[in-house]
Amino acid sequence: MSERFTERLRQESHPVWSQATEHRFVRELLSGTVPDAVRAFFDSADED
Repeated sequence: MSERFTERLRQESHPVWSQATEHRFVRELLSGTVPDAVRAFFDSADED
């Protein structure tokens, strides 16, 4: 059986994929620990 297309894409983009998914903001967002000041900054950016 051939590998899944999405798995091939992830393998080929491994450095960028890892940087994006292991970024501090992403980890904090997923764990619910983003500091209030950071959330406020991004929330205000959405209002523009």
